[in-house]
Amino acid sequence: MSARLRLAHVLKTALCGTLAAAAVLVPLPAAASEQQELVIAHIDGQPITSTVFAPYLRAYLRSKLYHPGSPERVRVLAEEAIDAFLIDRVLGEQTAARQLKIDEGEVEKRLADIKAEFGGRPEWPAIHERLPKLRQEIETDLRIEALKRELSRVEPPAEPDIGSFYENRPQLFTRPAAYRLKLLLIAVEPGAKAESWHAAEDKAKDYARRVASGEDFAALAAANSDHSSAGQGGAVGLVHEGQLGEAAEAALRSATPGAVAGPVRLLEGVALFKVEEKHLPTLIPLPEARERVIALMERDRAKQRWTSYVETIRGRFSVDRSAFAAFLASAFK
Repeated sequence: MSARLRLAHVLKTALCGTLAAAAVLVPLPAAASEQQELVIAHIDGQPITSTVFAPYLRAYLRSKLYHPGSPERVRVLAEEAIDAFLIDRVLGEQTAARQLKIDEGEVEKRLADIKAEFGGRPEWPAIHERLPKLRQEIETDLRIEALKRELSRVEPPAEPDIGSFYENRPQLFTRPAAYRLKLLLIAVEPGAKAESWHAAEDKAKDYARRVASGEDFAALAAANSDHSSAGQGGAVGLVHEGQLGEAAEAALRSATPGAVAGPVRLLEGVALFKVEEKHLPTLIPLPEARERVIALMERDRAKQRWTSYVETIRGRFSVDRSAFAAFLASAFK
């Protein structure tokens, strides 16, 4: 969970009388006052209690779940949250020890954003009292961001490595198949009965026969299509694979330029396609793809460095599995 998301969710729920009171769509932990305080983890031998972790978990769940989650899903997210929480705590300590410089102007900007969002609300006085604590949290977040940037710096890749990366991952540098199309759509209302779909398909087959007999597809589309392209004779331009449903793309793959593909069922109704042009998948030449190759290599290497760094700090913390399970059982009962 990003620092900004975490801060926003903590702010938006911190003023509820209980954690459960914040649960509108998402099942959230019960109030800390209603739970037995448990030592659920340790960092360098120091205890981490359930009451310290509960607000973080609440924020984490609200950032991940937009609809009610199953108990299994919530517990998976809780496992992710305790891991992220402990990593954040260790990173916060490490960044303080490194004395990483932060932009004070950015601290003030983020505080100003909080005031702009909450300043006119009834809860602002309570938030205002927390501003010193929020300032510390923002400063910690900025130091962690600075540490990530520092550890994510990588040397430019060597030429042989660029070539190998490109050759071993052709799917990343291949333009998908594309079709220049005209469309004739026979709309079918959502939830319509099977008879409506069959009638639309029969009508589409009739139009296909008329085109095969010499009628102009564009004229038929202009007169009969329910799509917004009707005014352009059905012309929808160049469409790449991935932009249409699988049924439509399957019909187009087997069609040749000049042919009519369909009828095909779409969400909006039944469609006929006139294939004006067909472009096969093409591998982008390395000189043209070079910048993207380098960017992807640097992204992957930066991610590897950061992942390796995080793994080195995992030895500093541990989770008491039985206490954590008891906390979750109590929190979501």
